[in-house]
Amino acid sequence: MDPDIQLMMFVYTHFYISVTVLSKPESKGYIELKSKNPYDKPKIDPMHLTVEKDVNRLADGVRKASEIFKRMKLSQNDADECRHLNTRSIDYWKCFVIERGGTFFHPVGTCKMGSEKSSSVVDNKLKVIGLQNVRVADASVFPDQISGNPVATILMIAERVVDFIKNDQ
Repeated sequence: MDPDIQLMMFVYTHFYISVTVLSKPESKGYIELKSKNPYDKPKIDPMHLTVEKDVNRLADGVRKASEIFKRMKLSQNDADECRHLNTRSIDYWKCFVIERGGTFFHPVGTCKMGSEKSSSVVDNKLKVIGLQNVRVADASVFPDQISGNPVATILMIAERVVDFIKNDQ
């Protein structure tokens, strides 16, 4: 099973920061053209947390992060300040992530790679289907979100594109 929550904690002298990330959200957004004018900005709707399972998983991750912080050896004032957090209901945490949640902006799949022309934008050599001499080499070619930060995978895709271009494939 892939990990579904990434927890990052940063502890500084007088404060701490906790970031809880939903690694593989099921909520799917979209991007579409507003018009045929290439200067018009596209319409983008990430549709974050529109699947209840995502809300539940993220809320549970934030609740667990608050429990971890409660147990950490922070100053007495910080520990007292955080003591009440784990007594909050899961409904509280659901509301919290919906109202305060954000994203790390790792969108994928807008130029899906594959051989099925009806749903793919690029082929397995990362060439844009129907165009010549145009390739895409970023996270948009991922068919699905990966469980973790995408930078290493993006670098691998870029390296493959370099090989394809060198070999003129």
